[in-house]
Formats: sequence, structure tokens, C-alpha cells
Amino acid sequence: TAPAPQATHTPEASPTPKPDGPVIGGADRFAYLAGNEIWVSKMDGSDAAPITQDGVAKNDIGWTPDGQSLYYLSGQCVYTVPLAGGERQILTCFNFAEKLQAFEISPDGNQAAINIDNQLHILPYDVSLLRSIAVREDLTRLAGCKDFAPYARYRSEYAHWSRDSRQIALMIWGAAHDIGSADTVHT
Repeated sequence: TAPAPQATHTPEASPTPKPDGPVIGGADRFAYLAGNEIWVSKMDGSDAAPITQDGVAKNDIGWTPDGQSLYYLSGQCVYTVPLAGGERQILTCFNFAEKLQAFEISPDGNQAAINIDNQLHILPYDVSLLRSIAVREDLTRLAGCKDFAPYARYRSEYAHWSRDSRQIALMIWGAAHDIGSADTVHT
């Protein structure tokens, strides 16, 4: 005799919550700096509220890939702060650096572009790895791509990932014909 068929259960998909405000370019809220604090609001500007309240200078804010937290720079450190409330956390510090210019997590959450002292470094986005960086040589040692350990062909300032995390646009200082040095963007 043949074995009795087993009943299977197919889980039902949970409905995706609908945003209660306008959506622009796939986003239903935005973050901005005002008075040394990070604020978040709906795309129409309503429901604006600060998520930090420490008065410390901040710059270069960005969303974590899961959309649940923001990260920002302050001095030589990168901090995260959850949107749902809670204390800021130090993601990593580069105390050996003269200037931390930029930090951006790739949309897929696998890599981080870090611009320190006009040099771009691409590292795996792993919090324990980032927290282990103590000296400049660690940036080179831990880099997944040796071409960006560091990228030293030009003096760089900022980097921005493509949506698919496969390319990066880089603001560099380069020589421009007949005008001396100039900002240029390379991908």
C-alpha cells in the first residue's frame, strides 16, 4: 500500500503596511539636520520629530539598509541611532584620522565606503570588524578589495553607492584643462 499523503500548510503572506503619507521615489519619510540634531518627518514635512537631542555637531547622515536606524558622523566617529527611540551607539571611531569625511553603507548592507583624510576605503560592512580598526593599517588589511585599500589615484572627498551596490560614484579632486584643480565625479 502507498503511504497516506501528508497535509501541507502554505503560510499566508502578511500584508505590507501602507505608509500613511506621500511616497516619493520609494521613500515615505526623510531625515535632515537642524540645530545639530537629526530630525525625521514624512515626505510632506508633517510629523517632524528629533531623534537626537544632544546638541553635538553631526554631518553625513544616512539610513541603514534595513531602514530602522540612521547613521551619522561626529568628529572621527560613526554613530547609529534607532528610529524607534533609544540611545545612540558608536559604530566605529577612527581616532588616528585627521578628518573623517564620509561613511556610507551599500544598499545591500555588504560594504561600507569610508573616506578618511581624502582617501577612500571600501571595507566589508561588519560591525565587529569596523570596531576592531585601531590604526590606519587596519583599513588596508581588512579591505575586501585591494584596489580600494585605499583608492589613492586621486584625492577623494565623498562616495555614493548605486542602488544595486555594484558601483560607486566618487567625488575627487582632479586636474582640469586650463583651470587648475577642480571637483569631478567618477563612477
